[in-house]
Order: sequence, then C-alpha cells, then structure tokens
Amino acid sequence: MKQLLNRLKYIKIPRIGLRNIKTALAVLICLIGFRFVDSNRSPVYACIAAIISMQNTMENSISIGLSRFLGTVIGSTIGILFILTKYLYYNMWLHFFFIAIGIIIVIYLNVFIKRRDSVAISCVVFLIIMINSENFGEQTAHASLIYAVDRTVDTVIGVIVALLVNIAVRRRKYVAKEIAPESSDELEEDSSPRSE
Repeated sequence: MKQLLNRLKYIKIPRIGLRNIKTALAVLICLIGFRFVDSNRSPVYACIAAIISMQNTMENSISIGLSRFLGTVIGSTIGILFILTKYLYYNMWLHFFFIAIGIIIVIYLNVFIKRRDSVAISCVVFLIIMINSENFGEQTAHASLIYAVDRTVDTVIGVIVALLVNIAVRRRKYVAKEIAPESSDELEEDSSPRSE
C-alpha cells in the first residue's frame, strides 16, 4: 500500500487548459443564445462550429472558422443545385449516382479555391442535403434551401462566438507580450539617471 501511495505522488494529472474552458464557454453562449432567440431552433450546428473553430491562437481560429464557413457554403450550394435537378429524374439509383458526381464536384471546388481543409465539411453538408431530400417530400427544393441557409447562419454564429470568446479570454503571457514593449520603455526611462 505504501508503495502504491509513493507511486501516486509521481503521477502528473494534467490541468484543465484555457482552450478547454473557452470551448465550454463558447458552447454555453450558443446554447443560451439560441434558447433566448428561438427556442424551437436547434443550436447543435452553431455549437459544432464553435467547438471546431476554437483553437489555441486567434489566427488558427480565424482560419478554421473561414474553412468551416466556406465548406458549408460550397456544400449547401451544390446540394441545392442538385436538388433542383432532381425533378428531371425519379429514380433512386440515379439519385445515388448523382450524389457521387456531386461529391466529386464539391471536392474539386474546394481544391480549386485552395481550401482543402474545407473538403470534409463541404461533403458532409452536401450529403445531408441530398440524403435528407428524400424526407422533404414535395417541398424538397424549398426545404433544402431553408436547411442550407439555416446551416450557414448557424455556422457563422458558432464561428463568431468562438472568435469573440477567444478575444475576450486570452492567456496572460500573450497579453503580457503585447504590453511588454511599452512597459520596458517606461522602465528604461525610469532607470536612466535623472538630471536635475
């Protein structure tokens, strides 16, 4: 027992990091915000965007957030265009074939605009629109358009919340580095010999 207690002394338990807390705060803000604005609307996509966009630096958060936004726009746009052409055919097997063609187009567009990191989210959004279009019935194009707009808006909300939390809650050492040049000038002035 004594040996076990001695070994436990050397086990390092990691602390809860600042990014962990900022992510939880961003999700909490999304949940509360959606509850107050529209209690019938699900905050899940805004929360997902906030989680993915919350990075260790502001630059990374902006980059990931932009990728998520562009990926959502590309995937939803191609999805809506394909849903509009769905009225030209009424065959499940052709629908599957068009989904595969759509995935090729979605990936190509992301590569073309040099946003390879947006490929996954673009394909996911496209697939959700295309597969859910079976459940929308006669209102397919209209429901898909509403879904695409809602998904894009929710993504933008999540990204903005993550960026604002990232700005508001920063590590002390980064804030200190920004303040340090001014304070070092003041120290040099104070330490210089005074002529009276």
